[in-house]
Amino acid sequence: MNTPVGGTTPAGFVKTSAAALSALLVVVLWTTAAMAAPTDAVQRWEHESGATLYLVEKHDLPYVTVSVALRTGALWDPEGKPGLTRMTASLMSRGAGGLDRKQIDAQLDRLGADLEIDTTQTTVSMDLDGLSRNIDDVVKILGDVLQRPDFKADELVRLKREMESEVLRVRDNDRSLNRRFFWQYLYGAHPYGRPSSGTLAGIKAIKLADIKAFYKTHFVASNVILGFSGDVTREQAEAMATKMLGQLPKGQPPTIELPGVPTPRGRQVLLVDKPDRTQNQILIGHMGPKANAEDLYALEVANTLFGGTFTARLNQEVRDKRGLSYGAYSHLYPDRFTGSFSMWTFPAAADGVKTVSLLMSLYEEFATTPLTQEQVEFSKRYLINSFAFRIDTPSKLLTESIRAEVEGRPLDYLATYTQRIKAVTTEQTNAAIKAHMDPDNFLLVMLCTAAGFEEPMKAQPKVTTVRVVPYNKPF
Repeated sequence: MNTPVGGTTPAGFVKTSAAALSALLVVVLWTTAAMAAPTDAVQRWEHESGATLYLVEKHDLPYVTVSVALRTGALWDPEGKPGLTRMTASLMSRGAGGLDRKQIDAQLDRLGADLEIDTTQTTVSMDLDGLSRNIDDVVKILGDVLQRPDFKADELVRLKREMESEVLRVRDNDRSLNRRFFWQYLYGAHPYGRPSSGTLAGIKAIKLADIKAFYKTHFVASNVILGFSGDVTREQAEAMATKMLGQLPKGQPPTIELPGVPTPRGRQVLLVDKPDRTQNQILIGHMGPKANAEDLYALEVANTLFGGTFTARLNQEVRDKRGLSYGAYSHLYPDRFTGSFSMWTFPAAADGVKTVSLLMSLYEEFATTPLTQEQVEFSKRYLINSFAFRIDTPSKLLTESIRAEVEGRPLDYLATYTQRIKAVTTEQTNAAIKAHMDPDNFLLVMLCTAAGFEEPMKAQPKVTTVRVVPYNKPF
């Protein structure tokens, strides 16, 4: 489950080493040999605790994945304390059920199991997998993490140091750094603009009492989606869910009221000034449709043609024809409450202005020139054929199913995806472009050595503002 806020560095990611060779071999065999699981293999039902359960049953290999997701995420971080959601989830895995962090890691390693924890704006996910013969022990560990976290003060001190270091390390990764500035510039003071990985000030402000309060409010059974995939039956899944969720309280999950997101007016440029750059990072974008928008399917068809693949128009014009960058792509980021669209490329510094001019003209042409039926049919075939790779293992199918529910998509989203794409017409595709693609009002964020760029950017067509900010502006 991922949203773009916080950059490309995984937010809230914790992974324990699992070097058991047998488990690794099972994963390799499953990944390379499994056929795409049919979407009707997904079972969904309500547990007596109030949690929602998912199951993708497949018994050809002795392997099981257990996935937990919350219906709430970093959007619920209180003002002044971004990173609280991530810190809570991470601390839960560092001591639970009377075991400290080293003991939990040692048990998981012995079982050949991996625990991954991720935090985004709208969810917290915990994924644990291992051999089916060890599933009872695996489930006990995850059940303890969910129901009996210790929240030790000394472990919190270590975690905060690690999170602060991660925030600072983003400054050494130009792509991640530029992306973080882009999302903060796009959303401003809106909660979507706060990085889920936290800020230096926010991390410092969080206290142990904040974490305990967050846990008590958000880790209630009705806020949990629990899924199983692989070598497990529905009866086993039901029994394991009872063990993992039985001690969670049954209160209602917290709600949220979000302000509107301001739409950029004109072409606004932000230059993120970092010394001695020989390469620039460029992001251009604006708001887009959220995940349950009816015309999102049509917009996916359009974006695939414009910049969604290696052979799409953006990459052909920027890379293949002019050699300005190794790649250029466009992306849709639909989420539960809002969505966005962006273009990304990374030219040499000497080609920065030329590349910006090209991107602007390509985008304007894309937004104003209707697509043909031949182009639309080509894109539809690509999306339909590539969809199988999104769900070609039980664990992928489970992940996609839970993600769809968290994002607010229809419950039949996966089962009907290819039919909906197939039904998209050329008229609907061009209407979606007209409704959501806006070449006159967008944000352009470029990480560069700003000297020499400010005036050329002001001279670009329809640019209304150009700002320069230091790359080490406090997060």
